[in-house]
Amino acid sequence: MNILVTGGCGFIGSNFIRYILKKYNNINIINLDKLTYAGNKENLIDIEDDKRYSFVLGNICDPEAVDRCMKDVDMVFHFAAESHVDNSIKGANPFVVTNVIGTQVLLDSARKNDIKRFVYISTDEIYGSREYGYFTENDRLEPNSPYSASKAAGEMLCRSYYATHKLPIIITRSSNNFGPYQHPEKFIPLFITNLLENKKVPLYGDGLNVRDWIYVEDNCKAIDFVSRYGKIGEIYNIGGGNEKKNIDITRYLLEKTGLDQNYIQYVEDRLGHDRRYALSTVKIRELGWENNRNFDSALNMTIQWYKENEEWWKKIKSNMKQEENKEDNSNDKDRMNDKKIMIFGCGQLGNLYSEYFKNKGDIVINPKIDIRNENDVRSVIEREAPNYIINTAAKTNIDWCEKNRTECFEVNTLGAEIIGRLCAEKGIYLIHLSSGCIQESKTKEEIHGEEDPVNPLCFYSWTKVWADQLLLDLKNRKNLRVLILRPRQLLSSVVSPRNAVTKLLTYTKFIDTPNSCTIVEDLLDVTNMLIEKNAVGVYNVVNPGITSPYEIALMLKEIVKPEMVINKISKEELNSMTFAKRIDSVLSAKKLENDGIILKEIHIRLREILEQFKENLSKDASKEVMEKTKEETRNKLLV
Repeated sequence: MNILVTGGCGFIGSNFIRYILKKYNNINIINLDKLTYAGNKENLIDIEDDKRYSFVLGNICDPEAVDRCMKDVDMVFHFAAESHVDNSIKGANPFVVTNVIGTQVLLDSARKNDIKRFVYISTDEIYGSREYGYFTENDRLEPNSPYSASKAAGEMLCRSYYATHKLPIIITRSSNNFGPYQHPEKFIPLFITNLLENKKVPLYGDGLNVRDWIYVEDNCKAIDFVSRYGKIGEIYNIGGGNEKKNIDITRYLLEKTGLDQNYIQYVEDRLGHDRRYALSTVKIRELGWENNRNFDSALNMTIQWYKENEEWWKKIKSNMKQEENKEDNSNDKDRMNDKKIMIFGCGQLGNLYSEYFKNKGDIVINPKIDIRNENDVRSVIEREAPNYIINTAAKTNIDWCEKNRTECFEVNTLGAEIIGRLCAEKGIYLIHLSSGCIQESKTKEEIHGEEDPVNPLCFYSWTKVWADQLLLDLKNRKNLRVLILRPRQLLSSVVSPRNAVTKLLTYTKFIDTPNSCTIVEDLLDVTNMLIEKNAVGVYNVVNPGITSPYEIALMLKEIVKPEMVINKISKEELNSMTFAKRIDSVLSAKKLENDGIILKEIHIRLREILEQFKENLSKDASKEVMEKTKEETRNKLLV
């Protein structure tokens, strides 16, 4: 039998893998893990040479990676999750992406690969808090943290795939686990390791919160048990029957480590902190499962394990401290209003970026200088001392660039290199706006990722390629922190002569070849999200799906200008009328999606944008813009 375990380098997942390999000789395990801070390959170092075990580094949000792992698999055990409640309170996005979208990707792949059983590992936290009695599997879900809400959402997806697609789902809801290899950010290992280091332990509120505890190996046994004997489509609570107040566990740990009550540091209670969790395990016990392990003996085993494995947890706590220091430094900068963004380029994109970040309360400098002049660029950077630079400066009229190659090269390539070199020298994070028109798609099925070879058709595109290559070279040689964004065919609700929507409104001839497009308003949001993630490297930034100038024109006629004249022409006819060859590019946004950034499909988003464009067009200032755009279009060959 072949099984897929997601998140197998985490706490429960690694214990489950070890348990299964020890119990069965005829099972092969694939472990798919992204190795976030909570995933640790050292958790399975003792079995990594077992021929029945294989590790795959990958993200459950990546359909291709999941499909590769799911092939020839009989059963799936889905442990992978963002699970630290405090982190979910600080920011819920990673929890929604991993715990909901990741689950959906796995379910889709399980359908395609005819999986015989899909076991979803959930939590008792989805029930919420209960003062008396015990939660049964039929009780209402009332999650009180973003973490538990995301797990509940994952459950609902599983239930829907069972009801709709007859996917063989089983769901387990376990109480609080403890035992070997648990990350020292969690309650019991944090307190054990702090006390072993002679440090105080941070106890939330009055310490009277109650949890039901189960030793991790017993939970693994129960999961294996219900995967074999449980009923498809059912949910099973897994509890240890060990209700304990947090203060009582703390006192027990103090006693076992020879320390006194002075080592308790009471801290402000967690937001939305559930008072009591308690599970009814009647349903799983009726199947024949029993948990007979004594809590004190299991806790003593856990204390001993952490005593014997100091090297393992000290390395993790050292990394935690480094991350805390980074966060503290980041917070200090925020408090001092140190987020200062310098934006090069005063065209449509430069102005929109300036307005966007000013509206977010950031300090924005938009110097009007020639980026070809290194002395001027250096001077303004040293004077203003930004910690972010966004470079939108470029010559973008491709026919003009074809005729004025020297100036185009100087601005688009050499100017970008000057900015990149100075950013590397000063340790400044650079966001560079590149272009998506550097990879040709001869059919709509020819979809390009960031790593695919480039094949520009005009000089403008080559200058953007050369700039990308120079900046990536600085990244490799000089440790430049650079984020290169490749949007394609920018469309916006802003009435501007530089907006492709405004231009299209003045045209009468349109090609109908497939292309990716980028909604500018989405580009701004994506840029901010990637900055927050400290992302580096190259990202295609396009809305999913494809469209064409002809399709956009039809939508313009429907929404904005009913009297619009629309004539379809061929790509060959277009290229015979223009100085520079036009390229068709269909780009993949999968890298963005793998980072949890998922944009609306282009046709849906375009309709929203055109409705807003229509509203903006009714304003008095827009009339002047339209006249200017018509004047620019007049006397030209119309596309």
